[in-house]
Amino acid sequence: MKIRLLEFFQKAYFRDADILLHFHCLIVDPLTQGQSFDHLAAELPVIVIDALDECGPGESQSAQRRIFLETIALWSHHLPSSFKLVITSRDERVPTSFYNPQLCHHIVLETGNQVSCSTADDIRIYFQNSFASITPPHGLEPTWPRISDQERLIELAAGLFIWAKTTVEFIAQKNGNPVTRLQLVLDGGLLGDAQENIDSLYRQILLFAFGGASGHTLELFRGVVGTIAAAKTPIHQNDLKYFLGKEDAEDDRQIRSILYGLSSVIARGDDGLLHLRHLSFIEFLQDVKRCPQFFIGQHRQNLALLCLRLMNQELRFNICGWETSHCRNDDMKQSNLIPAYLSYSCRFWAEHLQDNHDQRDRRILLKEMRDFLHNRLLFWLEVLSLNKEMPVAQLALLTAISWLGVSVYHVGYQTLCLMILCQDF
Repeated sequence: MKIRLLEFFQKAYFRDADILLHFHCLIVDPLTQGQSFDHLAAELPVIVIDALDECGPGESQSAQRRIFLETIALWSHHLPSSFKLVITSRDERVPTSFYNPQLCHHIVLETGNQVSCSTADDIRIYFQNSFASITPPHGLEPTWPRISDQERLIELAAGLFIWAKTTVEFIAQKNGNPVTRLQLVLDGGLLGDAQENIDSLYRQILLFAFGGASGHTLELFRGVVGTIAAAKTPIHQNDLKYFLGKEDAEDDRQIRSILYGLSSVIARGDDGLLHLRHLSFIEFLQDVKRCPQFFIGQHRQNLALLCLRLMNQELRFNICGWETSHCRNDDMKQSNLIPAYLSYSCRFWAEHLQDNHDQRDRRILLKEMRDFLHNRLLFWLEVLSLNKEMPVAQLALLTAISWLGVSVYHVGYQTLCLMILCQDF
């Protein structure tokens, strides 16, 4: 099985956004070819897809999400029942086809007032272990917090592990007083409803960090959160300022301060990449009824425009400064000469263009696109080639043509030739 997977990863087309191809090459073929079903059944392979509801929430990803869900439905047709597929998701995000008893076996984890004793016990153990790691660095007594406070936290969690995890992250935040933060959570009120409790917790976190913030800070807050939410892949903390168009020292300081205030809901990995801890936080911010004070609405930063501007500013001939072009890319040392934010822009500008529906920005976008297509196109292809992402080029050009609303036959002979050329990589 490992050999088959490695063989697929070595093929040039494995990076293509072809979900059906990936399903057959990564799931069906390795599990069924070259081995008997009886041998595989003895090993009982199990594949877990966690947080299905967070897969492809954006409009531009709706088609891929539909195809992905269809491949999951194909599981029961292509593979024996001994191959187990476990999916976790919020119930309201599960497609109707999954309610077919011949396709899926449902296990409901109740929340709110109907939460089971076993779920409450699991959350109790999580709190106990988490607080045991928080108390030593802060010089707190091993008995902190009181059992009554822990039991109230379990009630507030209402069966939601995301509530429990967010609470622990908030209380354990560096350079803060965990006793004060715990009391703030406890004073939030015992509402009993899982959705209301997670909203209350998010509201407390935001008010604690940004309750007295100025208009400029709130605007920057919306830009930071909107950019992280709209990004196709996690963005590095140091690159965020480029996508916000805020590169001076004071704005950079404020961005870092905002990220610190959001550290319980936006994680920064050891590699510096920023991750949303849960999609529910963005859903909360985008609902004006649930979050009127910090509502971000459509304030997801126009990344298409910023990606185009970054490419127009920084793409250039021989971007790595090599002495010769007569060597293979693999034989040359790039030494990370292409900044991560520029690589991201080259990879995803067209996808963000597809997400943009604001006609007010259309004229500005057209100007940046004209500059890019006339003056930076070949430099863009060089970066894609160096990053081994050439299959992106054709799809990006087709996406741009679709956004422009013109026929492929009217985009120009040179662009068509480049599309054909990109198809061969």
